[in-house]
Amino acid sequence: MSTRHKNCHIQIRRRRYKLEKFHSYLQQTLDVHSMDMLMRTIEHTATFEWKRKSLIRQDKLQRLLYNRSDNRLEDPTDKWVVNISSKPLSDLDKKALSHGFKFAITPKSVPVAEIISSVESGIKHLPPESANFIRAKTTSIFEKQQTLAPSQHYKR
Repeated sequence: MSTRHKNCHIQIRRRRYKLEKFHSYLQQTLDVHSMDMLMRTIEHTATFEWKRKSLIRQDKLQRLLYNRSDNRLEDPTDKWVVNISSKPLSDLDKKALSHGFKFAITPKSVPVAEIISSVESGIKHLPPESANFIRAKTTSIFEKQQTLAPSQHYKR
């Protein structure tokens, strides 16, 4: 930041030097009346442009402040979730979807019986050693299972 600031000051000094050099050239070239008229015209134009740019900056600031106050009233999930279906989304649906693609909704309870039955139907054709190994792994997964607090469950 200080390098940028320093470069700006260097540019300002260079342009001020060129302006003074051009001003002295004009004083040598023009008569007093023409020089006076030129200086008044330049000052008038500079004042007009300064006022015009000032109004533009004020308008921009007002627009930014107005937009900023409007955005605070809106629900931020409306910007994150775009509903492309014909079904309206509830606030809870929007909140769940706003977490992104890697978010998974946890069930209130793990369907242990369904998981065990599907594992058993999948391993019935395997040799007994492999089937027992898979059963042991499945059992260890259920033993490591953590129960979630009620606030972490998806409720409809």
